[in-house]
Amino acid sequence: MSLPERSVRRPVAATMIMLVIMVLGGVSFTRLGLDFFPDMQFPQVSVVTTYPGAASDEIETLITRPLEESTSTVAGVRTVKSSSREGLSVIQAEINWGANLDMVAQDIRNMMDIAYDLLPDEVERPLVIKTDFDLMPVLYYGVLSTTGRDLLNLRKLIEDVVEKRLETLPGVAAVTVSGGLEREILVEVDRRRLEAHNLALNDIIAVIRDQNRDIPGGHIVQGTREYVLRTLGTYRSPQEIADTIIRSEGDRPVFIRDIARVVDGHKEIRHVSKTNMEDSVVFWVTKESGANTVRVARAVRAEIARLQSILPPDVEIKDVWDTSKIITDSIRQLGTTVRWGGLITVVVLFLFLWNVRSTLTLMISIPFAVITTFIAIYFAGYTLNLITLSGLALGVGLIVDNSVVVLENIFRKIEKGEAAKPAAFQGANEVSSAITASTLTSVVVFVPFLFATGLAGELTKPLGLTVTAALFASLLVALTLVPMLASKLLSE
Repeated sequence: MSLPERSVRRPVAATMIMLVIMVLGGVSFTRLGLDFFPDMQFPQVSVVTTYPGAASDEIETLITRPLEESTSTVAGVRTVKSSSREGLSVIQAEINWGANLDMVAQDIRNMMDIAYDLLPDEVERPLVIKTDFDLMPVLYYGVLSTTGRDLLNLRKLIEDVVEKRLETLPGVAAVTVSGGLEREILVEVDRRRLEAHNLALNDIIAVIRDQNRDIPGGHIVQGTREYVLRTLGTYRSPQEIADTIIRSEGDRPVFIRDIARVVDGHKEIRHVSKTNMEDSVVFWVTKESGANTVRVARAVRAEIARLQSILPPDVEIKDVWDTSKIITDSIRQLGTTVRWGGLITVVVLFLFLWNVRSTLTLMISIPFAVITTFIAIYFAGYTLNLITLSGLALGVGLIVDNSVVVLENIFRKIEKGEAAKPAAFQGANEVSSAITASTLTSVVVFVPFLFATGLAGELTKPLGLTVTAALFASLLVALTLVPMLASKLLSE
């Protein structure tokens, strides 16, 4: 007994199977993540090291060359490129395609930890970063003050209130604040006074470093109680720094204020952030890997709306860039494409067959094939993004072909006077080989995409899977759902 005949003779079983697939497809759709690009990991790892105040020649000699040699020894590294500029060293390691990027990145971190001990003391620890689209900001905001609030105060307000609240939201990986002014305590040393007291600049640095720390003091047991001791020595104000004793000259102590001026100011301005042509503080939000971009953006926008009522009235948070809007627009356009494609197909079929019941059969089969495709996308681990949505939009134009061929052949037999049930499965059987061959002919064009490697493979695999799943879903619908519905709706 063929598949169409089983579906026609056992309509209850066929209906239940179709409903199970529909439910599974619906659940898969609700659990699919929404993103702009597929989850792509380029085989590249960057090592970023900062050395404030150092010239590019020193960066090249002291940092870039030793770290570049250590990076090139890691297994899986194909090529290494580097650049050195004032205060910054960037090393880019290209990894062999197919290698485990996480393992290679961890090996590079281990090598950087070993090489770090050989670098100058002022060099910050190398930062190892994998090239990942998930590290791209999904939301970008600018913060303005309508009353000209001090940018130092504005930035601190955003860091203390907005940044901490947004980082607690589910799906948010990090919130990065930039622009404005950052607080800095500057110790301006008078060279003549320093020489007069026979001191060196390193003496000042050592005293401030040693005095500005908390030291654990062990514990004391008294009866049934135990007390933890610690010495509090961190500075709480610029005046405490100025009152720090450097050394004693006879009976007179020498304070930092005697040879330097302590200024509570801000860091050197290296770049300026503007929103609507006004000086501002900006911050951007990055999501966790695999998180739903639209849901994260919706949660962030809702939290910002609540924070706006807490912040001072003169502080305004402006939406600058929102990736989720592009995604929702793409989904909306896909929905429009599906609706228009289905409507035009139904109208054309109705004009040729001039039968409402046969048209209704096709109307039911189209959404079933689309929903079935979501199952393959979900279990393949993909998200709804520009690539999969493009594949689904392409598949919409193909999934109706098989159903139209089967339905037209069934309708032709019924017009000749045959009963609905025999006409349904016989009409489907007669064209089953033809539509199967036609489907496989289309599938073989997209199946090679599933085996592509490199960057092309990262982009074409989701497309090939989506179109292939849509085509097989259309074949399943044409051989099961269409004959069963035709036997019921086209019967007298």
